[in-house]
Amino acid sequence: MNEEKVTIIVGIYNSEKFLRKGLESIRNQTWTNIEVLLMDDGSPDNSGAICDEYAALDNRFIPIHKTNSGVCDSRNKGLEIATGDFVCFMDGDDWLSPDFVEYMMSIIHKTNTQMALSDHVFTTRDQMQIDCDGIECRESSRVIADIIYLNMALGPWNKMYSLDLIRKHNIRFPSRWFAETLHFANTVAYYSNKIGVGHRKVYNYRLNNADSGTTKFNVDTRKSSLANVLDLRKCLFAKDNEVRDAIEWHIYDNYYLLLLNIIASNSVNRYKSEYREAKKYLRKNWLKTLIRSDVDVKRKALIVLEAFFPTILSKRKIKRLSKALSKDTMV
Repeated sequence: MNEEKVTIIVGIYNSEKFLRKGLESIRNQTWTNIEVLLMDDGSPDNSGAICDEYAALDNRFIPIHKTNSGVCDSRNKGLEIATGDFVCFMDGDDWLSPDFVEYMMSIIHKTNTQMALSDHVFTTRDQMQIDCDGIECRESSRVIADIIYLNMALGPWNKMYSLDLIRKHNIRFPSRWFAETLHFANTVAYYSNKIGVGHRKVYNYRLNNADSGTTKFNVDTRKSSLANVLDLRKCLFAKDNEVRDAIEWHIYDNYYLLLLNIIASNSVNRYKSEYREAKKYLRKNWLKTLIRSDVDVKRKALIVLEAFFPTILSKRKIKRLSKALSKDTMV
């Protein structure tokens, strides 16, 4: 226990409101052999000072202050200087359960794999633990497809990776932010061949940060996401038929999300060409996506609704998201 060193890379930008909670959760990890790289991405708030504060409290915390270049570059720079045997990620507004590292490493050990993940996470709207856990070893193609189909949490942060494997194959986050995990995590999974999968929730994902890119409606961010998803077709793991069908579903879903963000931000006139392109793509590809996608009945129904009633569907979804955020008071 604790013989391997684990590097935790924390991406930080304007996180002062939530950062101490996250850093305290790292300090209290049951797995003590850790190094914590605090990647302060030129934050204009007090995040940098909080990083320095924790470095003074605990020598395992190493603040890296850099000019603003985005979370992908921050994570890549963290990967360059990490000294652990394994590496994991945390966002600056999230926090870890006390045994996050210990649990992820137990999956690594029990399955003898180079990558581990939990397919469930806590959120600020759902703090219920799952009823039962089970650790299993799965083929990488199945895990990659599940990640792309969003059958498990998408972020880089509910996973543990072998740093040697990442460096051997020079795996990095793509330069564009949003949907970047699809490239990074799935490339690691591809080279891992087998993946250790657990089910217990040990990562806490924040849904109530009004400044988060995942909370705001932002068309340019969604355009970046779509570009990253379209690039998936070129990846090594796209050779597998099951994965390729999942990629086509995810592309379809991202065209709808682009449309949703245009409508939600009242930007139809500003993004006329993108609006028309998204609607055209959905109408043209709905049947193929419906037939080939390995998703449940509810999501198959959404494929049809997104193609023929995207505006009505988007307005209803915007109301639901707004209502959910207004009820989310967890700090």
